[in-house]
Amino acid sequence: MSNRFVHINFNFRILFILRQQIPCTSSTSPFSTRPRNIDPGQQMKLLNDKKQFKQTIELFEREKKKNKDQLSSFIIDQALKACVQVRDFRRGQDIHQLIQHRLSADSSLVKSLIHFYMQCHDMNTAESLFHISTNKTVYICSVMMKGYIENGKPEKAIEVFKGVEKPDAVLVTLLFKACAQVENPNEILIVLLFNACAQLPSKQSLNLVKNTWERSQVKSLHNDNVLTSVIDALMQCGDIKSAEIAFGESLNKSVYTYGAMMKGYIKNETSEKAIDLFKQIKGPDAVLVTLLFKACAQIPSKESLNIAKITWKKYQNTSLLNPHALSSLISALMKHNDVKNAENVFQQQSNKTLSMYGAMMNGYIINETSEKAIDLFKQIKDPNEVIITLMIQALMNCNNVKDAETIFDRSPNKFLPMYGAMMQGYINNQIPEKAVSLFQQVNEPDEILVTLFFKACAQMPSEQSLNLVQNIWKPYSTKVVCSETTLTSLINALMKCGDVNNSETVFTESRHKSISMYGAMMKGYIENEMSEKAIDLFKQINDPNEVIITLLFNACAQLPSQQSLSLVKTVWKKYQNTSLLDDHALTALIDAFMRCGDVKGAEAIFDKLPHKVLPMYGAMMKGYLLNKLPNKTLRLYHQIKNMKSTQSDFVIYLLTINASAQIAMASECQAIVDEIPQHIVSNSKISNALIDMWGKAGRVQEAEQVFTNLSSIDRVGYASMIHAYGINGMGVKAVELFHQAPRSLLADFTYVCVLNACSHAGLIDQARSIFSSIEAKTEKHYAVM
Repeated sequence: MSNRFVHINFNFRILFILRQQIPCTSSTSPFSTRPRNIDPGQQMKLLNDKKQFKQTIELFEREKKKNKDQLSSFIIDQALKACVQVRDFRRGQDIHQLIQHRLSADSSLVKSLIHFYMQCHDMNTAESLFHISTNKTVYICSVMMKGYIENGKPEKAIEVFKGVEKPDAVLVTLLFKACAQVENPNEILIVLLFNACAQLPSKQSLNLVKNTWERSQVKSLHNDNVLTSVIDALMQCGDIKSAEIAFGESLNKSVYTYGAMMKGYIKNETSEKAIDLFKQIKGPDAVLVTLLFKACAQIPSKESLNIAKITWKKYQNTSLLNPHALSSLISALMKHNDVKNAENVFQQQSNKTLSMYGAMMNGYIINETSEKAIDLFKQIKDPNEVIITLMIQALMNCNNVKDAETIFDRSPNKFLPMYGAMMQGYINNQIPEKAVSLFQQVNEPDEILVTLFFKACAQMPSEQSLNLVQNIWKPYSTKVVCSETTLTSLINALMKCGDVNNSETVFTESRHKSISMYGAMMKGYIENEMSEKAIDLFKQINDPNEVIITLLFNACAQLPSQQSLSLVKTVWKKYQNTSLLDDHALTALIDAFMRCGDVKGAEAIFDKLPHKVLPMYGAMMKGYLLNKLPNKTLRLYHQIKNMKSTQSDFVIYLLTINASAQIAMASECQAIVDEIPQHIVSNSKISNALIDMWGKAGRVQEAEQVFTNLSSIDRVGYASMIHAYGINGMGVKAVELFHQAPRSLLADFTYVCVLNACSHAGLIDQARSIFSSIEAKTEKHYAVM
């Protein structure tokens, strides 16, 4: 009897399947050209190797008719493997019934059946066979572990192995105590353990990998298979240094070992190292070329784009550029915005696979040409779930929510990423309530969906949203591995809903606080007008990024004082010549200087900037208004009014109108109005500002005209018109309009405006009547009276 390992590539991990026990019942070699001397089991294996699975089953049926009780374990094993490949679940069950009476005496049959049921995703039957087996060999334990890994249950695979020795790491139910009989795990179990830990990366998994790797009997298995698996597990758990040490200890490095390292570098976002490692390989295979393209895609730069192109041209007419490699190449080109070359690669392929279509569609989406992705989808005859998900994403990006919903509803197989695309689309299209509703239809949401749920709730802050967040978080906080993305979204949602205390609790209890979590906390403090806490939190951060710097400037702007200004100047000087002061940070810096009253400091920064973007002009214009320098605001406006970006930005025009209102010169106001594009004038905020401007310029008739042309009048619109009447001595009209306004549109500032109007016009009785009708009187109301 000869034993050999059969290995397959599974997600670029090397999984070692059970030894295949091959009986040599004939003296003839299995490679003989005389088929008449080949055992039926060997014939079936040869057919399976050639992927002629139907012929395997036909041969099995012929052998069964001859003598069903004499079928060897090897024949049964090959028949079950063929059933898996052709998805003939019923025939496999029939074989199970045929050999049921032999299971207690033949553990290899139990192994074959467990493998069959695991491949068919029937874990219950596989577990039943495992439990009733009285002879749990390492082969049976191995096939159980492999089955759990492939069915997305790595924690159970780890539990099987832990039954071999003392369990001490992973918090899962110990379902397989019988495995404690196996005291000396072999190479197969070690490799499968590492693969399971790689699929379930955590501190516990990392400790288990390290402890197992350091054991003497495992070190004695220091071969390529074990080394590749331990590198992959260490990389998946984020321990790059230990993986590099293990890699360095290997004298004979195979393409699989290089692949594990490259894949690990990519996973840990250190793709530069993956590219450097690829350059050391003399004879790469298709997997390594694929990984190189993935690494290049992760680093959008001219250098990585050139490496991708050079590799593409070098292996253009070889088998190394298989469909997987070509799909990764297309993705890399698209990530570098090289759409033209991506399209060329795609068009050159005579046999376009779904993964290529997917890479193209995803590329169009990230390059903001989703309409091209939609057109490409129409060419696909039989799209899979991934392609359908991309189509939903493209439609949502084009604001075509209705068609996205239609495709989603008609899809028979809705998997979690499809729900994610729908939820993200709803969030992007400002309909978060639909995202929340869809989330509630999912039985077992993953971490991505939970994250999107928090984002949706943050978009509609209310007590109801807060309750939803808290109700979802409690059960999932222990079930879902909480990444920094999820925790950041949770903190943001709680802060948006005003629950600062629980935000602080989540942040404090988090063991690993990422920079994005610090950012969510700082932003939340600012939004809840607790900027001093944001500033205190900033001081705890050793290496802030540009977002954190921007948030600090925002916090200081909200808390204008000499102390805040001093902190702003200190941080500015510290990072003055670094990339941390990007356009957003510089805009926030100018705003902070202005709010703290240091106009000259803001001007000095602004004047020295070699590249000025529109928000910087806006920050300067707004700062001049805050510091009562409207003429300087108008001067800046006249410098940029002919820029294309200005003519589509209502904020610049809003600031200009407010400056004109401060100056209150009718001729200047008219000149500004004449320059405002019509599509900007229709904006409600612009219209309300124009009413205020004309009122302050003493041109009530023009203010009334703008007010009359409003398609819908909001609180600010009513208050602005009432204020315009009041400051121009038209108290009666102000009171009349006040009484015409719906009560739901009367805000605190509306009462202040109408009471001021009564004061200017001497309408004492009307003022008393209006004052008495205010349910919740504030200090401002009393002050006006």
